Amino acid sequence: MGFALERLRGGDEGRLVDAQGQLSTIAENVDLQIVVATPEISEQEVAYEEAEQVFRMLKADVRPVEDIAAISTRAADLVRAIR
Repeated sequence: MGFALERLRGGDEGRLVDAQGQLSTIAENVDLQIVVATPEISEQEVAYEEAEQVFRMLKADVRPVEDIAAISTRAADLVRAIR
């Protein structure tokens, strides 16, 4: 996932195919919202620190899983805005 997002941020156009087979593109400056579960043990902390480096490089907004309702609402609002 991080590799694909890195390519997107690097200027490669992203593409999505929906259930009807229609192709959509994703702009390189898309708002990336990442929801994470907070690490609870040391092994998770090590993995999370590595992931944080990727998130920073991608200029993604990282939010705790407790914020999932707000992220979902924002995503729904964005979808309504483009229709």
